[in-house]
Amino acid sequence: MDACIGDQLSSLSEEECSVITLYYISEFSQSESAQFLEIPVTRVNNRMHASRRHLKEEFMRMARN
Repeated sequence: MDACIGDQLSSLSEEECSVITLYYISEFSQSESAQFLEIPVTRVNNRMHASRRHLKEEFMRMARN
């Protein structure tokens, strides 16, 4: 994994990082992630949305600098 992406993942909360990692790296579906984390699928979806928003903000900040 590219160092800058790893740095950005580490800037996420543990909850956000876990759903992003399960979905994109382990290739779990949102349903599988929910089962693994023992949380509702809606919470996985909300965390995915928040994670993507935070990552976008971080990458935009990096691009401006």
